[in-house]
Amino acid sequence: VSCLFNTKPKVSCQRQIPWWTVNRQTINARSIADLLICDIDFPLDLLMNKQGALVSPRWVKQKVVIADRWVDLLAKLRRKTRREAQRSIRKYDLKARVVRDADSDSYFYHQLYKPYIHRRYGNQAMLVDEQRFLKECASGRLIQIMQNDKVLGTVLVHISGKQLTIAWMGVDKDVEDSRLKGVTDALDLYSLMFAYTQGCDVMDMGGSRPFINDGVLRYKKKWGSAVSQGLVPKGSIFYIPCRITQPVKSFLENNPMILSAGRKLRCVSWFFSEDNTA
Repeated sequence: VSCLFNTKPKVSCQRQIPWWTVNRQTINARSIADLLICDIDFPLDLLMNKQGALVSPRWVKQKVVIADRWVDLLAKLRRKTRREAQRSIRKYDLKARVVRDADSDSYFYHQLYKPYIHRRYGNQAMLVDEQRFLKECASGRLIQIMQNDKVLGTVLVHISGKQLTIAWMGVDKDVEDSRLKGVTDALDLYSLMFAYTQGCDVMDMGGSRPFINDGVLRYKKKWGSAVSQGLVPKGSIFYIPCRITQPVKSFLENNPMILSAGRKLRCVSWFFSEDNTA
């Protein structure tokens, strides 16, 4: 809640509701709530009453289509993105290598991934279980960014058919804040290059939160990625404004969303007049 509002609204959270009572519970809650937020699994989300609701996918996919020529692929990137990544690579003499071994997997998890996630998300960090992480690494490949003999960053990628999928990324804790962006840009640029050299048609950059101003979504967008719902349904989030109070107006105005429109997506921003007309 602290991420959505500057004030401390009264929040009521009901985690375990029998599936057949969800619509009734939602109707009852509308009479006492200003804003309802319902996170519903697939396929139950298909049965939800959508009247008055803003329906957003839990996650959106971002994929880059790989061009036939490397020069054409580079041309699809934002000029600033391409230049900054190439400048960091030249300035710090960064090299890339692809590895597959258990020692690198363990080092990646403990020395790169965990510190990087805590660095980015602080007390909101959610770490992947180590056993699952190492199992995923064993079936994929690690792209490492090197400076001299030191590993500055690593990204796990999987290749299936003509698609390269980025899983998890990590950066050494000793990399200064001023250089962090350069290392992550280098990881993504070399991932793109690896996808191209392996004859892939698509690079899947993974899921992002369905907000237009989300930092992760905007970062992936600069690499030329297109936003889609993905092939596998992940459930939906229902935002139901019951009363247009000032906090609700603030929430809607400051969180432009990506909403579901059947199998298509649409971007929506809100602006309210003094009479609360959107």
